[in-house]
Amino acid sequence: MLASMTPPRNIVRVDHEASRTHAWRVTVQRHNDIAVKTFSDAIYGGKRKALKAAEAYRDELLRRYSPYAHA
Repeated sequence: MLASMTPPRNIVRVDHEASRTHAWRVTVQRHNDIAVKTFSDAIYGGKRKALKAAEAYRDELLRRYSPYAHA
């Protein structure tokens, strides 16, 4: 069940009732570049489908960027 699930790495849940925002947000930072994209439940057909789209986007970003190296 999603309610008890810990979101995957680089993905956070955004539930803001006042603005009626319900989505997953992907944030990946590599070097001096930050990629952020939001996956709305309404646009993607629900919470689970939005999460799957967010995970696919995150995975593609991680494939494209070189592995993060701590300085």
